Amino acid sequence: MKYLIKLSLICSLIGLFLIIFLANHLEPPISPLSEIDERDIEEIVKVQGEIVRVIEHETLILFTLEDETGKIDCVFYNDFPFYENENVEVIGEVVEYKGKIEIEATKINLLE
Repeated sequence: MKYLIKLSLICSLIGLFLIIFLANHLEPPISPLSEIDERDIEEIVKVQGEIVRVIEHETLILFTLEDETGKIDCVFYNDFPFYENENVEVIGEVVEYKGKIEIEATKINLLE
């Protein structure tokens, strides 16, 4: 009986570590900007596109991302050197702000 309890505990711990590892390393598939809407609020998405507008504030950067299907506004709370006309990949949470759908970016990668 003690062996079975130890085995169950070990399997549970391995499962928890595996879930934590996968949650931190798996990324969502790339979504076209036109498909992001109210149904995606509080979901994590990955999008790619060209930065067509950048507004820098003291604590955040607002930028508009555009692909062949549409545009979406994004907000990034870290300092990151990017400029208009650069192609980027953005991972972040879809939020609603003042009645508009936006992405709160958590990760930004420059695309070549």
